[in-house]
This record gives sequence, C-alpha cells and structure tokens, in this order.
Amino acid sequence: MPPKDFFDLDDADAQAFFADYVSRAPARLEEFRAEVEASGGPSLDGSPESLVGLWRWFQARPREDGGALPAWYEPDVPGAPGALAASTVRDVDGLALYFAAVLRRALPGFEWALGKLPKRKKYISQNKPVLQRDGVDIDPLQVAFVLAQRRELGRATEDDALRSTFDAYAHPLG
Repeated sequence: MPPKDFFDLDDADAQAFFADYVSRAPARLEEFRAEVEASGGPSLDGSPESLVGLWRWFQARPREDGGALPAWYEPDVPGAPGALAASTVRDVDGLALYFAAVLRRALPGFEWALGKLPKRKKYISQNKPVLQRDGVDIDPLQVAFVLAQRRELGRATEDDALRSTFDAYAHPLG
C-alpha cells in the first residue's frame, strides 16, 4: 500500500495526522455520501446491506487520474500492478469512512484510535487511524484500499466484496 510510511512517523507526527484525520472524517463522510447520491449511487443509510450497493457503485465508477489525493496516500509508481487512479483513491477514502461508520453502528464501543504496537514489531496499522475496542483493531483504510487493489487486478469483482468483509469482522465481534 503506498500511503505514507506510517510506521516511521514519530509520535508527534502520528498524533497530529490522527487528530486531523478524525476531525475531518464527519465532513468528508457527508461529502462522500452526497457524491454517491449525486452520481446515481445507492442510499447510504448506515446499514450493512447498503455496502452491497455501494460496492456495485464503486465497481462501475470511471477511473480518472488527476486531482488532489488524500493526505494518507502517496502516488503509485505509474504502471505498477494494482496502481490506483486518483479518483479511485478518493473513493477509497470515502469507502473507508463509510465502512467505519457502518461498523461502529453495528458494533457499539468501537472508537477511532491510533494503531500502536512496540516499534520493534511490524504492525500494518502502526500509527494509522483504526477502530478499536477491547484490544481489537480494525483498519478501514487498509480494508478499502486492499479491496480496491483487488478490484483493479480483477480479484474483487463479486457484488458483496465489501459486505462480506464487514461480515467477517462483525460476526465474530458482535
């Protein structure tokens, strides 16, 4: 994943990024909902069922380069396998926030936190915004980004890819 190298952020930079991300999340989520609606997408009512329609919408979206990228992302090497267009990365940002909102609604007690383990361990969500409850971390950005890459490579084409990922988290933790 070509986001910032979160693992190497010092504590102050990680905390600053986290605070900015979480403070902007509600407005970004509303912006994403409006964009989905304006482009003929499904109703985003916060239900797990809405994830199927959202994933179908995402799969049908045109891939366009250019435009601003979210602060968590650094551009891919052009032509790299699974490289994502700028428009796709912006959609991934919205997908991640919506996925997080659906999880939080279905699994009370999950709150935004900063992913942390001792530096000597390689933790994929180190210094990233994660949902956390009772020692369990869910990294919505990682989930959405990996699904988008799988879609790009032709490996996540099923209509329920986002919903089945939700189910994989929700059923054991419910």
